[in-house]
Amino acid sequence: MSRSVFDALDRTWARVASSPDAAVALERWRTDPALDAPDLDTLVDRVWSAGKADADRAHAALAARAPSDPVAARVLLQVLRPGLRSLGRRLALGGAFEDVDHDLLALAWERIRTYRVDRRPTAVAANILLDVRKHYVRTVVEPDRIRLEHIPAEMWPSAPSAEHEALDAFGPSLRRAHERLATAVDRGKITATSAAVVWRTRVQQHDDAEVAAELGVDVRTLQRRRQRAERQLAKAS
Repeated sequence: MSRSVFDALDRTWARVASSPDAAVALERWRTDPALDAPDLDTLVDRVWSAGKADADRAHAALAARAPSDPVAARVLLQVLRPGLRSLGRRLALGGAFEDVDHDLLALAWERIRTYRVDRRPTAVAANILLDVRKHYVRTVVEPDRIRLEHIPAEMWPSAPSAEHEALDAFGPSLRRAHERLATAVDRGKITATSAAVVWRTRVQQHDDAEVAAELGVDVRTLQRRRQRAERQLAKAS
């Protein structure tokens, strides 16, 4: 099955693997047996087919360089590609892959660029995948399980009243926006939390940081959820 985010990852990998930076990096790494290879494709294939001990050494060598070496970081991301793809399949729970894949790759890149080999020198690949899964579940899956009844009443969009419509030129458009969000929630297209986020930040124009604080999430998580909700609303139109 084609997965657009991973297809794009492979296209960028093809450019990285044949770039001058790749040749420079390979020359720089020749003193390390775990990374000595004629090209990056060969290195990745060798790590994928290696036994656990050899693979662990290659993962650690790449992770040690990743914070200051973007080529090493990109190689490690490519090495982790099968694991991330499998993780996305499990976390999508039969739904669309695109949003899940995008979030997982972004989280993986962040973890790779900040991984501390001095603190966790073994099972590097497993540690990164576990970190990604934990962070995704904590910031995306668990908050999205909040149902309408668990959201403070003042956060859920209340329908504009007839009096509001008579006095406010924007009343009809507000009602349409409210009905569109409520219908999307009823049909399971978006969660009640996501509807509240869209209503508060887009319609009522409340500050992202304020709404994020009320929901107990960081601003980046709130913005990602809003983007996903808006894409789902666009598809349902």
